[in-house]
Amino acid sequence: MKRVLPLLLTALCYLLWLLPARAQAPQWQWANAQSFVVNSVATDAQGNAYVTGQFSGSITVGRFSLTSSSAIGDLLVAKFGPTGRAEWVTPLAAQPFATGSSTGIFASGTDISVNPVTGESVVVGRMNGLFASSVPGSNLPPDQYITDKFVVLKLSAAGSIQWAVQGGSSNLPTTCNAIATDAAGNSYLTGISYGYRLSSGGSVAAGPRQLFVLSLNGAGAFRWNTLASAPLSSMGIDIGTDALHGVYMLGTYFGPLTIGGSTLPGPPSGTVLARLDGTTGNVAWARGDQSGATALAVDAAGHSYLAGGFSGTYALGAASLMASAGREGFVAHLDPAGTVAWLKSVGAAEANGGAALSDGAPVVWLKRSASGGAVIGLKPGGAISWELAASGIDGSKCLATAPGLTPLQRRVVTGGTFTGAATFGSYPVSAAGSGNFLASMRFVQPIGPGNVVPLSVYPNPAQNLLTVRLPTAPGTSVQLVSLQGRVVRQHLGSDGPGVSELVWNVADLPRGLYTVRAVGSGQVQTLLVELN
Repeated sequence: MKRVLPLLLTALCYLLWLLPARAQAPQWQWANAQSFVVNSVATDAQGNAYVTGQFSGSITVGRFSLTSSSAIGDLLVAKFGPTGRAEWVTPLAAQPFATGSSTGIFASGTDISVNPVTGESVVVGRMNGLFASSVPGSNLPPDQYITDKFVVLKLSAAGSIQWAVQGGSSNLPTTCNAIATDAAGNSYLTGISYGYRLSSGGSVAAGPRQLFVLSLNGAGAFRWNTLASAPLSSMGIDIGTDALHGVYMLGTYFGPLTIGGSTLPGPPSGTVLARLDGTTGNVAWARGDQSGATALAVDAAGHSYLAGGFSGTYALGAASLMASAGREGFVAHLDPAGTVAWLKSVGAAEANGGAALSDGAPVVWLKRSASGGAVIGLKPGGAISWELAASGIDGSKCLATAPGLTPLQRRVVTGGTFTGAATFGSYPVSAAGSGNFLASMRFVQPIGPGNVVPLSVYPNPAQNLLTVRLPTAPGTSVQLVSLQGRVVRQHLGSDGPGVSELVWNVADLPRGLYTVRAVGSGQVQTLLVELN
């Protein structure tokens, strides 16, 4: 999701600190300068990166050459393989409202969400203009709605546009800032609304500067919309989903906020975090806190992680921090009921914002100084475990994690801006003036004594019972971890006599991909298993 400022929160895959294996910092794997604006990054289970943004003029992305239709820019979606190679690039150009009149026409991608199993993606962005006849979507009547609209489009795993929807207002433009999807293919968007109509059907009554959460189904049709309003302004800035039909929205408000039919307790202006029912849009709970949080990540069980920055003192519920530097970054963990579990400072930070989550141990990207940034790994309780630096970074707005089908496919991908030159470990990037980058970090599998018997599972896919055959290393511990990061089954080697086989009842778990991870004698083995 997108933020205004560059502190990025994600989480390390496979619980490097929860099992008795050596914690390892990732290593920079590759970094490339990009010829387009990188606005958002997402990943799939195989370690591929999906990027959206905007380009103008004639550019080259890997083996693909593109020329924009608009002088301002066209929307772009691209897929990069685990080694940074461009696999496909899909542009979306806005067409003029009238022949020969192209003034102000543009399209730009704002945020992207990817199904980690199928590789299908949904993008939200902005456009001024019409869909071309080749785009599978209808246009709003240009004489009834202002020109600046939001746009949502779904792409196949191969990059072809499956459907596209416009959202337009008759007053000031409605803007979408972030998008999330669920396993059923529904989309959830948040931003600031002045009332709007969708080209696929459905509308929301006009109102000034209202925070909104919108849900579309897998075909792009309207499901529901939930509004929140404050006397001066309110806006959604990030959104996430769990595996229990929960939708979590992070926003800002100025003046007392009304959401779900009641006025939010807390400061008269600040940050709102709310949980909505993904089926109906009803508000389950909402909390108002001091301004500062700019990013949200949610795991499968509904645990929320907030990232942000503060100067002086910062309070979140009963927890509080006092900055020793002029400005510091923070990370907070909230339980599924919205109660603060912990709040930690992560040190000096000139700027911060953005979040993604792959597991229970967060990682933050901080802009430490005017010319330097760092990726910092945290333990599950919030203590810092490691730090990996990059230099020459202006801002880093995007970060996503890939769990990987094997340990060596685990990655963290980030994107942002730099001026002139930047360095990611041994990988330099350069540009004439301002540029954009995409960079990848890889986690290295710990090396230890070989196991006589490898980790295996059956059946795969599994339905009700999953049998795990363990390596013969003494004291082997094993966990079943969802792609969203929750440990759903666990056996510790210290729990009793060593066993060679486990049988877990998985009938009550949500369907999807999970990782089985075994650690024994310093060696880590992982397998991907599907529950269907």
